Amino acid sequence: MAEPRLRHYLWLHFVVFIWGWTGILGKLIGMVVVPMIWSRMVLTVLILLLVMGIRRTPLRMPARDRLHLLAVGGLIALHWIFFYQTIKISTVSIAVICLSTSTFFNALLDPLISKRPIQPYELIISLVVVLAICFIFNFQPGYQLGMIYGVISAFFSAAFTTFNGKLSRRFEPLAFSVTELTGGVLLLTLFMAFDPSWFGALGSAPASDWGYLFVLASVCTALPFVASAYVLRHLPSFTVILAINLEPVYTILLARWIFGDAERMNMPFYIGTGVILLTLFFNAWAKRKSLVQSTTQSV
Repeated sequence: MAEPRLRHYLWLHFVVFIWGWTGILGKLIGMVVVPMIWSRMVLTVLILLLVMGIRRTPLRMPARDRLHLLAVGGLIALHWIFFYQTIKISTVSIAVICLSTSTFFNALLDPLISKRPIQPYELIISLVVVLAICFIFNFQPGYQLGMIYGVISAFFSAAFTTFNGKLSRRFEPLAFSVTELTGGVLLLTLFMAFDPSWFGALGSAPASDWGYLFVLASVCTALPFVASAYVLRHLPSFTVILAINLEPVYTILLARWIFGDAERMNMPFYIGTGVILLTLFFNAWAKRKSLVQSTTQSV
């Protein structure tokens, strides 16, 4: 019994480690952001469609539900645009830390969408994260615009996650993901239609960009999706949440190793980052405790 569980833990941390590479690859790809995201989403859709064909997974769903998923897919496209634009104009470290403010937006959006009361501890935790970001903003000169883009990215990430929480339980995971990603592709295709030079960027991109894009779409997007779905069947959600909180740590360490001094931040950045990470772990612990208490009371 211990050996299979160890295998699931290893798979979980492998998935989180892979996610840590998404920002790194975004920095390595020289292509401008919109065609880069469009290419990533198209490649991921094609890969998942291939998997669905091999598994003979149907793509059928009611037209109204399909429209909802396509719209939500537009949110993840907008999140990726601002996330990778943050990386382009600042650093990978700034992008992943600003993304932590998604906890604040989620604490506000989820009660509105789910029609549940706002949890005071969620707001407190989220405000601590925002204050830590403001602390970094004031003491990390030269990256303010990147941090603004990073916070906008976090908003779209939180909106996507909030709507996903309600929709994901109703559909087969592969069909669900393909439909959402197709929504993102359609939105970005509309953007690119207003600036034909973005299509030209696809043709002029070097072979290295396409190599990195293929890795980003297959290894860092399609594979983690399938692997995380497998892991969630065998490990508690609390364990998964704790592991996901390690993603910024992996990303910052990888960025510092690969890009060297370009990713060197000042001490206030690392102080603020430490506060944010401790807050995220506390949030996971608080949710776990709340879940255990509610389960005990119901029994």
